[in-house]
Amino acid sequence: MAEISNLTVAQLSALIRGGHLSPATLVQTCLDRIAAFDPHLHAVNSLRAEAALDEARQAADEIARGGWRGPLHGIPVGIKDLIDVAGLPTTAQAAHRRGHMASGDAAVVQRLKTAGAVILSKLATHEYAVGLNEDAAFPAVRNPWDLSRDPCGSSSGSAVAVAAGLGPGAVGSDTAGSIRDPAAWCGVAGLKPTDGLIATGGLPVAEHWKLYLPALLVSFVIMVPAIIAAEKYGRMKLVFNAAVVVLLVVQIGFALFATSLYGLALWLTLFFVAFNILEATQPSLISRIAPPHAKGAALGVYNTTQALGLFVGGVLGGALAKHLGPGAVWACGGLLTVIWLSLSTTMAMPALRRRQATA
Repeated sequence: MAEISNLTVAQLSALIRGGHLSPATLVQTCLDRIAAFDPHLHAVNSLRAEAALDEARQAADEIARGGWRGPLHGIPVGIKDLIDVAGLPTTAQAAHRRGHMASGDAAVVQRLKTAGAVILSKLATHEYAVGLNEDAAFPAVRNPWDLSRDPCGSSSGSAVAVAAGLGPGAVGSDTAGSIRDPAAWCGVAGLKPTDGLIATGGLPVAEHWKLYLPALLVSFVIMVPAIIAAEKYGRMKLVFNAAVVVLLVVQIGFALFATSLYGLALWLTLFFVAFNILEATQPSLISRIAPPHAKGAALGVYNTTQALGLFVGGVLGGALAKHLGPGAVWACGGLLTVIWLSLSTTMAMPALRRRQATA
């Protein structure tokens, strides 16, 4: 028989069904290869070693009694660490989610278990399935064909695990190539399923962005006309402050729902950019928000909150440079903050001069 780690899922399934290969032997082979090779590959974030062996033995008993469930019965499968597996952390490769234990299985994991698959491991991903492979919180995943090269992503661990024989199959997620690209870079087959064909319940990031992006769009669709109408009818301060409070509560709620600060940081950045654009195109904006007698305090609060919001956005943008190290993140964040503050000050000058002239 050929080396087990070189066989396809179909070949392994035929051997298991015919009684020529034990699922427990297959799982143990995967565990041995993980122990031997993953210290250099960094594809595996967590393991279900004992549980997987127990489930493999149960699968063997079921098959021996004639209870074969299908081609995945007894096959070990790795799961991208963006998808919930009960009893294991779903880190999304983010430091603040290391201790985030999944209370239940994602829909796709439930279906795999029903088909008799053995869930073996949680596999590395890009942080929140975006950005770069290198991340300060987790070691960078390496391409098994050349450790100096990148495996692409964001389902990097899934592609590497299959290519290196750490498991015969793995589940990833794909919005813009996150399964297909790493599969191509690692020399394995990768399939993006039809959108909506497989339920995304238990994928915190997928659920977050499907809710957050429409909410972001709706927020701006509501906010901009509200500001313009409020200015026209002389109720700028009241309506604007009410809109800001409502929108902040909505957006913070969505950000906390995802247990991520990314959405909140993105919204804060876009909010201040949109605010500055409105300020530049409608010079009386500042005067309508803050009465003349409170101009010093109002402008001080405005500039402070603007600086904080832009710094958060700058740090978020700086995350694009995190492969250069944590210092580069803060440096890039600071640079973007300075740039945006300079632009916003330039844009706000006409309104500030007009305000000073009328005070």
